[in-house]
Amino acid sequence: MKKTIVLSHPKLAESAVQSFLLEGLNWLDAGVNIIKLDQKLLRSTLSLAEQRELILNSAEVFLQFPLYWYSAPASLAQWQEELFTDKFVHDLQEKNKVQPATLAAVISMADKSADFGAGARIGRTISELLSPFQAFAEKVGFSYRKPFIIEQFNYQTPKQQERTLIEYLMYIADADASFEQRSEWLLAQLTKIEQTANSAILRDYLQQQLDEYRLLDATLGEIKNDRE
Repeated sequence: MKKTIVLSHPKLAESAVQSFLLEGLNWLDAGVNIIKLDQKLLRSTLSLAEQRELILNSAEVFLQFPLYWYSAPASLAQWQEELFTDKFVHDLQEKNKVQPATLAAVISMADKSADFGAGARIGRTISELLSPFQAFAEKVGFSYRKPFIIEQFNYQTPKQQERTLIEYLMYIADADASFEQRSEWLLAQLTKIEQTANSAILRDYLQQQLDEYRLLDATLGEIKNDRE
């Protein structure tokens, strides 16, 4: 079963974060289908029938978009309205009874996560703002995964952006659940990277991350042994 990313952005060609993430997807072993929604056309270049086929045959569907005025771009809402007819919703529900799929959200935003929540500058949590997507997931029989949040990408240093990309790829690859999964994924990426000048920076960064995870895992193990 494949993964499908539904990308909604009113000015995709001008988005530094989306361009960075899309380029990074080339490093994943498994192919990822991408449905790009255009703000002008309000539709992908794929037909609705082709898109339904992709969604129906995906083990995981990612809704990827910037958080504008605490909501998703209009193209995503129109895509949902056009694609998810009563018949297609029924087909998804029946399919998910046998082969449950997952819905996840990848959100980029200009605010800090610390600005959200009771008593903060924005008096709502991110989970509250994204709750319609959780309700949508439950409606069609998807399980709902904790969202991946990218905050203030344009203000991040190059090193921070690299870390964001690695964590994003782990999220897409379902390799972010434990230290062991993260370490195995990082090692696999190091093994497959070609020895080229263009990959040297990424290879060094992956090695650094792997070393950090191993050190942290060993430290946690020592703490656990001391307590026992």
